[in-house]
Amino acid sequence: MTMLGQFSVTSNTTPGIPDFMDWNQLTELPWWWEPFYSLPLALIAVVAVPVMFAFIIGVAMFTRRVGGVYFAIITQAFAAIMTILIIGQQGYTGGVNGITDLRTLLGWDIRTDEAKTILYFVNGVLLFAVLLVAQYVRKSKLGRLLIAMRDQEDRVRFSGYNVANFKIFIFCLGAAFAGIGGAMFTLQVGFMSPTLVGSVPSIEMVIFCAVGGRLSILGAVYGALLVNWAKTSLSESFPELWLLGLGGLFIAVVMVFPNGLAGVWSEKIEPRLLEIMGKKKSVAPAPDGTPAE
Repeated sequence: MTMLGQFSVTSNTTPGIPDFMDWNQLTELPWWWEPFYSLPLALIAVVAVPVMFAFIIGVAMFTRRVGGVYFAIITQAFAAIMTILIIGQQGYTGGVNGITDLRTLLGWDIRTDEAKTILYFVNGVLLFAVLLVAQYVRKSKLGRLLIAMRDQEDRVRFSGYNVANFKIFIFCLGAAFAGIGGAMFTLQVGFMSPTLVGSVPSIEMVIFCAVGGRLSILGAVYGALLVNWAKTSLSESFPELWLLGLGGLFIAVVMVFPNGLAGVWSEKIEPRLLEIMGKKKSVAPAPDGTPAE
């Protein structure tokens, strides 16, 4: 939604403002929308705005050692608050309908098949770029510390590291990735709705990671593809039961494959293939640096 000024969504009756503002009797574009007529500023805001909110929330919670279930509940509460705020400010955000009918970007019609194909490949390139950044972080010293924090947070803290700063950084990095994904989603589908901000999409993303494998970066991609395919198939075949089917898929994967699809590959398929090839799988050292047995 930060790129409103770059899209052709102007009203048919009042030039210079979107239809939903005209319907709510606004006669001019709000001042805080004006800067986004600049494409470079809009692109910066795609990353900067979610990072800013993530930093504020991260500092408020991680410096007070809020984590686990409490962290999940608070973040879901923030998502619900944002949904209510967007719906309540209908004149400025489009309300429950959101911002719809996005047609052009700097004069380029994004509704054509050619445009959607180009955006598809742009999405693919950005996906690989994000995966490379995430993999680089995981392989770095910071990544090893994050793994150690996951397993023994107090031990990392007693070793002299500021655990809160690491959590804030990785939370902001995740927000930047989410901002890029949200901007590209808006370009691809041509609208943005408050239903995509609430708790349900957040829970779906948790399911992506659980199904794909929460210990694997690529696992999130597998999970997103599988869950969205299942969601589309179930919603078309069983429109009243697809949510139950999605929940059943999540429960089944967690119970049978606790490390998701990526865990099935690394724990069962890959060792078997290496055994057939006469090779032995190398085992990574433990997070504290001691060799694995």
